[in-house]
Amino acid sequence: LGDLPEAQRLPVFQDARFTVELMQLMNVKMANFSAWNVSNLFWAWAKMGYVDLPQDLFNKMKDAAFSRMAEFKAQELKNVMWAFATMLHNPGADFLKASNEVAIAKANDFKPQELSNYFW
Repeated sequence: LGDLPEAQRLPVFQDARFTVELMQLMNVKMANFSAWNVSNLFWAWAKMGYVDLPQDLFNKMKDAAFSRMAEFKAQELKNVMWAFATMLHNPGADFLKASNEVAIAKANDFKPQELSNYFW
């Protein structure tokens, strides 16, 4: 779904009101998300084909990921980095540096597919 036009996304997300309300709910609750929750949030939006998330929501997601960076397991870190690439967003130099430091520290925990997705 990553590059599907809006008309081909999952039917529930074609309802603009539902999508807006979901984004607002996530915006409020994100402060309480675990590292796993943040990773899954990135993965889900990317998998559904959203490259046009509102900038304020995307920044809040990025900040949540950055603050939990050291908590990410290899798969979770891979999901976040894969989502950035899929959603066509550059997370910035500070985020990439922190992510790479965590990836190096957890290098032995990456499965081959996770490692390739991390660098994708």
